[in-house]
Amino acid sequence: MYNKKTNILRISIITALILFFIILSPVFSTTNKEKDENSKNISILDQNNQLTSSEYAAMFQSIFQYVLNNYVDEISPEVLFEGAMTGLFNSLEDPHSMYLSKSQLLDLTDTTEGEFGGLGIHIQKQIVGLNTDTKSKELPYVKIISPIFGTPAYKKGLKSGDYITEINGESTIDLTSDDVLDLLRGEPNTDVTIRILRDRVVEFDVTITRAIIEIPTVKESIIDNIGYIQISQFSNHTAAQTEEVLKKFVKSNVKGLIIDVRGNPGGLLNSVVEIADFIFDDGVIVSTKSRIEDENTELLATKGTLIPKDLPIVILINSGSASASEILTGALKDRTRATVIGTKSFGKGSVQQMRYFADSGFKMTVARFYSPNGVTIDKLGIEPDIEIKEPSFTDLTEEETISYIKLIQERIIDNYLIDNKNISEEMIEALVNSIIDQGYNLPKTFLMNDIRDRVQRLMENPPIYDLINDKPLIRSIEEINKK
Repeated sequence: MYNKKTNILRISIITALILFFIILSPVFSTTNKEKDENSKNISILDQNNQLTSSEYAAMFQSIFQYVLNNYVDEISPEVLFEGAMTGLFNSLEDPHSMYLSKSQLLDLTDTTEGEFGGLGIHIQKQIVGLNTDTKSKELPYVKIISPIFGTPAYKKGLKSGDYITEINGESTIDLTSDDVLDLLRGEPNTDVTIRILRDRVVEFDVTITRAIIEIPTVKESIIDNIGYIQISQFSNHTAAQTEEVLKKFVKSNVKGLIIDVRGNPGGLLNSVVEIADFIFDDGVIVSTKSRIEDENTELLATKGTLIPKDLPIVILINSGSASASEILTGALKDRTRATVIGTKSFGKGSVQQMRYFADSGFKMTVARFYSPNGVTIDKLGIEPDIEIKEPSFTDLTEEETISYIKLIQERIIDNYLIDNKNISEEMIEALVNSIIDQGYNLPKTFLMNDIRDRVQRLMENPPIYDLINDKPLIRSIEEINKK
């Protein structure tokens, strides 16, 4: 009992001292005598620098109450609490750990259930503020992980890796991902104008009409007797849909399988593990490691597979392939079950848990994913076995980049696509020739690919694959035909 009283007394004294120093610390120039007194105060605080978590909690409670009672304007405890919680999670410097207000929780529920209002993009912000030092070399704006197939953002041509620098004229430098989501979402059929920075060299405005977002997960086809499956996200229904597709492929006696997770931002862990289990019949699919040893896990495949063990597999990835996509890719690559083709994946390999209290909650990183070989992908990504780069603005010269920016600002392509429907290859080529004839110094192949991509994004039912311009897919088919 004596120890308990002593601890309580110690906490009270420390709290009183700190509040005393906060209240009486001068905010004006001090004399030497006052400076000496302040130095003594600092030395007292230094002696108590190693506080217990209980003491810090008591300090927080005292300061919270003091601000609530003494701030010049009346402020609600809810506002103070939300501000404190936001700051607490920001101090972790982890873009995946955050406090979630009631409205943010509702947004998250909408997303996981597969339907919500907005533009249809997955975003992330690595850092906040221009002066933040970061090894990731990310810019201080929200970055698009990937647009969702068929959504307004997708149809307007937003791409993985684009940065959102402004929303309706407001800079996003000091905004969090949640702040950006709040600005992007709104009533269906209302417009929002965002400024995009692409490949760090091309900047332009895009006005997008908000809509109810329905998230598709699986599309499939058979190409030259090769099963081709696109997985756009790992949701509650993805594993069941994938199972049906794989059974169809086996029944058709396909000679190979291409799994396309380009632009797939991830999703549910159990979904991707179940899909991997269709391919493996034993061994590790993925493991998680935490500082709490009891929470370390290994997720193993169960006996039996849906596809033959000798069926050649290629998996396609790019910079928009994240999280669960990287778990599937890592398992297939480490266990030499598939050839990985494309460009390096995003590098999101952490595990979050959700916790709820009252009307709010938080999500926090509690562990990291590791591939079967014990390699973490977090902040590193997965390198492909065969790198096939997709067309990029960085391929343009400085003069060509300036010319392209002018072309975008003049809205020549946008206006043509608004005025013309059912655009053919001949119409695209005629438009390209017209643009070049007007003095725009741009490679014809670049313009053809750019316009073709825009046309396909505007289609209600665009083709699932492109065997003319999709170089990673073409190489995948060649790779399977070799075997």
